[in-house]
Amino acid sequence: MLVATAGALIALTAPAAGDDRPPKAGGGAQGSKPAAPGKYVGEIDGNEVKLKVNRAGRFMDGWVGRLRLKCGGYPGLPTYPTVAMDFPRTRIGDDGRLRRTWHGNGGGDEADDFTMKMEVRFAGKRARKGHVSYAGPGRCFGSADWTARLKR
Repeated sequence: MLVATAGALIALTAPAAGDDRPPKAGGGAQGSKPAAPGKYVGEIDGNEVKLKVNRAGRFMDGWVGRLRLKCGGYPGLPTYPTVAMDFPRTRIGDDGRLRRTWHGNGGGDEADDFTMKMEVRFAGKRARKGHVSYAGPGRCFGSADWTARLKR
C-alpha cells in the first residue's frame, strides 16, 4: 500500500505471517555462542579467579578473585594490599556479555560503602575480556583485566 504524506510517498508493508513481535534491541552478536555451564578457572594479576555459570548458561554465580588495591596516599604513603573479593549472581546477556555495577554496604555505616564493576564477554567455554574494578573506604582503588576457561 502507498500512502501520500506531505508530498512524499511512503510504502507500507505487512509483517510476515505469524511474526507480530517487534525486533529485538541489539539483537545479539552474529555467531556468538552462549556461555557454557560449569566451573571456570582463570588468572588475575597472578592470582586465581573462580566463577560458575549455571546449567542454563544465563547466570554467573560465585565470582571469587584476589585484587591488588592501592589504599590511602597523601599525606601519608599509600599501601598496596591484595584482597579476596567476591561478586553476586549476575545475569549474562543474550549476546554473552555481562556488565554490572554493584554498590555494596560494608557494614552498615556509610563510610564502609563500596562500588565494584564487572564486565565479561563469554564465548563458549571461555570468559574473555573480563574486567573488574573496586572503589571503597580508606581511598582504596583497584582494577584488573582477567580471563578464564571452563575447568575440565
